[in-house]
Amino acid sequence: MKHAIFQEFPDSLVSTKFGEFRAPYHCYAAQSYTMLGGVSLEAADNRIEGEGLFPLKFRISESEVVAGAQVSFIDYADTNYGPYRELVFSLFTTEDPVDPVYYRNETSLLCLASTPERIVFTIELHLDSDSGLVAGRDVGGMPKKRAQLQYDFDNHSFLVSNENGLVARLDATDEQWFTEEEFHRKLLVAYETGRVDEVITEVETYRVATPVNPLRRWMEVQIVAPAKLALPGSSLDWSYETAEQFNFRPLLISYMPNIQYVMRSAEFSANV
Repeated sequence: MKHAIFQEFPDSLVSTKFGEFRAPYHCYAAQSYTMLGGVSLEAADNRIEGEGLFPLKFRISESEVVAGAQVSFIDYADTNYGPYRELVFSLFTTEDPVDPVYYRNETSLLCLASTPERIVFTIELHLDSDSGLVAGRDVGGMPKKRAQLQYDFDNHSFLVSNENGLVARLDATDEQWFTEEEFHRKLLVAYETGRVDEVITEVETYRVATPVNPLRRWMEVQIVAPAKLALPGSSLDWSYETAEQFNFRPLLISYMPNIQYVMRSAEFSANV
């Protein structure tokens, strides 16, 4: 069943120099397998230097602070641009510097993911849709690239390639999935008092920054379906050169089987 946000933000055809596109973007059904983790703070600082943003950080120990990041394998089964798949590598950022979130356990990463000031800064994005490529890259300013994506959510196996060969792969077979009770208990520890309810909200709103000049910001209203969470198992086998260049370290697995959202931009008319 489609959520009420699609009636609140209906789409229509918009004419641009690249042709006619539908806006705002509607995702009616999708599933994602995401590795949440940390990257080198130095690498994150270097990448977003000059963008007017700061890494959203968490403290692993007294001597180690990393920047929050995620690698997502997403299957968009139903959108107003048709079905397609994506691989996305992004950083969690803010417009103003903030103190690091303390890493109390695996679910502390969700403190980053739900911080109201969070802006998701996309480092790299691959997809297998020509219409989505043009709309997202040329009209929206997202760093989209064409690739072939083979996803098997049942077996947690993902493969992304292009004309130059392998882009990324992930195989995960022995994740340690949290039960509902374990998840709630760990959240209470990570969030201390009273913030658990803020995580388990139906509609989450945050911004997405596109890495172009001038920096464009999008508002994304996402329906957050209950996610299955897991610790990466010993068999987690992955490679993704771009993420590895940032020293990405996966610390938490999130599987969301039912995602719906609207992505809209106040500056859309100025971008076309």
